[in-house]
Amino acid sequence: MNIKSLISTAAIVAGMSVAAPAANAFDYNDIDWTVTADVVSEYVFRGTTLGSESTQLGLQADYNNFYVGTWTSNAFGEESLLSTDELDIYAGYGFDLPYGFTGDVGGTIYHYPQLGDLFDFGDDLGSPISLPVTNDDASTFELFAGATYDHALSPTVYAYYDTLLQSFTLEGTTAYTYPLTPSFNLDLNGTLGYVSLDNATNFSGGDNFTSYIYGALGGNVSYPFAESTSAYIGINGGFSSEDTFVDSGDSFEDFEANGSFTTDSSDTVTFWVGTGISHSF
Repeated sequence: MNIKSLISTAAIVAGMSVAAPAANAFDYNDIDWTVTADVVSEYVFRGTTLGSESTQLGLQADYNNFYVGTWTSNAFGEESLLSTDELDIYAGYGFDLPYGFTGDVGGTIYHYPQLGDLFDFGDDLGSPISLPVTNDDASTFELFAGATYDHALSPTVYAYYDTLLQSFTLEGTTAYTYPLTPSFNLDLNGTLGYVSLDNATNFSGGDNFTSYIYGALGGNVSYPFAESTSAYIGINGGFSSEDTFVDSGDSFEDFEANGSFTTDSSDTVTFWVGTGISHSF
């Protein structure tokens, strides 16, 4: 976790508030922490398969309107050598807007450890990343800005721009929680997005494309163990206007047998399941 950034930000705020009441001074105990752990049958990111069966861990710290966090995705076994592991480091600032909206701005470093060091930024990763990843550049940096409307469906719109890949994404999401019983909830969610790529790409020998539309629908059954801890299990379906979903399991078997990818295993639809737990303190 980039705890140094959090401490530096807090120090600046505290330094600017010397004359303010002591209640406004930085207090470590005011930091809220959230830990997440998930297991998914497929790692899908913005309508793209980025990994096979994976474990995903996250840690976020919130202080007033600021937050910083880190998130990882690691494919099972040797398949991680092909779909690449991922480490994200992000920070942002949330704020109130008029008419019941809230805003959010920030940035994310996407890092792929098999390709090099954390600060080995480059523009050869391609977006989306296809199997196998053999480029030398290990990280990219993305800016984001979004807004959420205070409503039962939580409609949200975000814009993302990767400054190195020069790719732009516009994504809208909505979610709704329905209480099944006093102990269990049904969480429904939907996503629709558009990706514009700087360079043409393809999956498993498919057609080249410079943009695509994607979407997803999901349903989770969640169980809150306590006010600060909950677990879920769910299923998701995704679609894309291009062949951006890859059966990485078949691809890995093909690679082992032939030493290269020769099977066209890409598709415009996919389904995956997941389970996980989150805890705040």
